[in-house]
Amino acid sequence: MESIEKRVPFVLTELPFQERKIILTSVVTSVKLRMAIVQKKLKQARARLSEFEAKYKCTFEQFEKGFPEKASLEHHEDYVEWGFWYDVSKESKAILDTYCFFLGEGK
Repeated sequence: MESIEKRVPFVLTELPFQERKIILTSVVTSVKLRMAIVQKKLKQARARLSEFEAKYKCTFEQFEKGFPEKASLEHHEDYVEWGFWYDVSKESKAILDTYCFFLGEGK
């Protein structure tokens, strides 16, 4: 695993060990809470993506690549919403990967 240097304001290094430990514990707790929120968002995004994939029998990338010039209004609306959930999914995965790395649980 790659080593990461942590830089903290000088004033924090002056705190007693127990105080620094409390601060670190608080940060870890906050990251875990954020992870739960992002995981919930990812679950919602995956559910919506699955609905569109079932409706059109393809992935978003395939749908986007084969999007017809004279698509219906419904297709355009679905394209926008599907794209939104696709982006939410990608962003959520990236955030979770970063949090896992921060906690030493992943890549």
